[in-house]
Amino acid sequence: MMLGIWAQVGADLNAEFEREKTSPIYRNLRAVHEAHSSVPVPEPHKPYDPASAEADEAGTQAFMFISSFLPIADDNAGDFLFVGLRKGRQHGCVSEYFKDEADWRPAIWSSVEELLEETLTSLRTGRPAFSFRPSVIDGSLNWKLVRER
Repeated sequence: MMLGIWAQVGADLNAEFEREKTSPIYRNLRAVHEAHSSVPVPEPHKPYDPASAEADEAGTQAFMFISSFLPIADDNAGDFLFVGLRKGRQHGCVSEYFKDEADWRPAIWSSVEELLEETLTSLRTGRPAFSFRPSVIDGSLNWKLVRER
């Protein structure tokens, strides 16, 4: 479902990107820069390029949902935790995905095991786990945001 949503959103983003690249304002700004700078103007990247995001190392931001993100827990509001399955030093890290900001934050845990260890410690001690306090209610794990004082 998430891949389908991003394919639709990405097509719209890329179409807008192409329209902007051919606009007179963009062409004029680029011409002025090239005329007054010895540094070449880099070619802008398409905003939606899942192949490029998949090729990046695990733990780097994709700014979109990609097939290497394995959702493992959600808040029933569109946000969730996922395991990053791309290659690299942080393969298997756990990050947050927000419906409005995608994967804007760096990895929180280096692995699912670390997430579970921190959760268990929090359940035993009452200390928050990543700004939340877990509890078990009717056999389900629930999370409450801990507000800083």
